[in-house]
Amino acid sequence: MDKVRAICRREFAGYFNTPLGYIVVAVFLLCFGFFFFYVVDVLGSQVASMRGLFQLAPLILAVLTPVVTMRLVAEERANGTIELLLTLPVTEWQVVLGKYLAAIGVVALATALTLPYAATLMLLGDLDLGPVLGGYFGLLLMAGGYVSLGLICSCITNSQVVAALWALLLCIGFWIADKLAAGLPGGPLSDGLRSLGFGYHFRNIQRGVLDTRDLLYFLSVIVVSLALSVLVLKRQRLRT
Repeated sequence: MDKVRAICRREFAGYFNTPLGYIVVAVFLLCFGFFFFYVVDVLGSQVASMRGLFQLAPLILAVLTPVVTMRLVAEERANGTIELLLTLPVTEWQVVLGKYLAAIGVVALATALTLPYAATLMLLGDLDLGPVLGGYFGLLLMAGGYVSLGLICSCITNSQVVAALWALLLCIGFWIADKLAAGLPGGPLSDGLRSLGFGYHFRNIQRGVLDTRDLLYFLSVIVVSLALSVLVLKRQRLRT
């Protein structure tokens, strides 16, 4: 685990050694603040609730997460440092986990900085903490899924722009799947699309209902995505 921590610290610091980390966090907070105060208008509502904000949060994450993940491996491939990294005494799993945890750390930091919104509602009304805690927990699980998908895209190209675009398509696809299912007649296709949608599983958690099936879904997406990233890096190591 020491090697994983070292890679994670290096990657996390790398975000804030350049403007990228600050820009991502700032845009994330601006988007949440805009939806919080103007679109959802929680302060003008009669009920203290963050449900409206949590309904929009998955889309915000789907758009911004690819910007966080695009540099993870693509930058190293473009600079030629991925070959050097893979010749060090570290396994592909250690590299993938270190980079994954660093990206999750950036998204988690940005998400944590929105907690003052919940604190504001607590001061203004009787806020039910169950859905709030469930919503934030669900956001972290969803962010974990988005980051794992973005990591795959960053592994297969040396262009950060291409990695971001592919990740954006994947994240939007998983976000919109259950919404497409709502427009289809009932059947295996509709049920399959619904079960693939991040929003479908997130909504249950956001209500404060922890269903094992929802947890297993997000964990499965993360584990499978990380395993695919490891396979890509293994192929890269064999070529070096």
